[in-house]
Amino acid sequence: MGKSLAELENKDRVKMKRFCHLGLATGTKWWCLFTLAFSIFYTAERGFPHEIWIEVPAKARMGEPVEVIICFGHLGQVENEEMLSANLSRLSAHVVGPGGKRQNLTVSVTSQGYVGRFVPEEEGTFAVGAILEVGITKAPFHNIPADTRILMLATAYVEVGEEAGDFQSPSVGHAVEIVRLTSAEELRPGGTVACRLVKQGAPFGGREIPVSLYTAGSFDWHGLELSATHWAIQATPHPQTGELVLPILVPGQHFYLLRYVEENSGIYEGPYDFVTPFSFLKAGASFARTLYILTHTFEVLPSPSN
Repeated sequence: MGKSLAELENKDRVKMKRFCHLGLATGTKWWCLFTLAFSIFYTAERGFPHEIWIEVPAKARMGEPVEVIICFGHLGQVENEEMLSANLSRLSAHVVGPGGKRQNLTVSVTSQGYVGRFVPEEEGTFAVGAILEVGITKAPFHNIPADTRILMLATAYVEVGEEAGDFQSPSVGHAVEIVRLTSAEELRPGGTVACRLVKQGAPFGGREIPVSLYTAGSFDWHGLELSATHWAIQATPHPQTGELVLPILVPGQHFYLLRYVEENSGIYEGPYDFVTPFSFLKAGASFARTLYILTHTFEVLPSPSN
């Protein structure tokens, strides 16, 4: 049985909650039943595990190189190159094209993060995915119990070509995935963004699985200068469809964040073999549960009038 990491969190937040449902009509209607929470964060998730996230251009042209930056840190704050280098061997990345063709990405360490490139050979939406194997915790760490396998997963989309109406939400094939349902062209302040939560290819949700939408970067909002991550909206996906719809307040980089615990024990059978000060991983190692730390990143363009 899965659950969120909410019971392990202890954050200073100011929340305004209400119970509602939203519809978004674009040929089909997406209904979202959720609890909406507006949160002001005075710390950028300090005391919690890191995340990985992907920065790519929202739009690209066929035949031209696309730069992919995979970041590791806390909500927009990238770790130093020494830390990035230490984790490089446990990071994998790939791109899935509109027709389902998959290609692995080779990345190198820079001050920005892990940087790679690919060249789209057709029009459509390309999904970029990355996985960082953190390992199995040896002891309680950042409020995470011992014997927990931690997987950091990240996705982002690049739309190639000019036809926004042809937007399709591709899957990168992760065990748990946030699939955005709104095209880059439709992402504007004052609008909404829709997504679907998927596990093993099937939608899932429920009130015990909160998904947060954060803003990052620096921007002016009604005369107030905001920087880093100063607000977040949290919602729970519909229990049957896994879908939710959230408002967009400002332009700039946004990303979904989900920390999801699957309380199923297992045996690791993969290729990794490593030991860190707080975790380890090798074939045959057992674990009591899996913590998935997911992000999906996207850019919101300013309104045409701005």
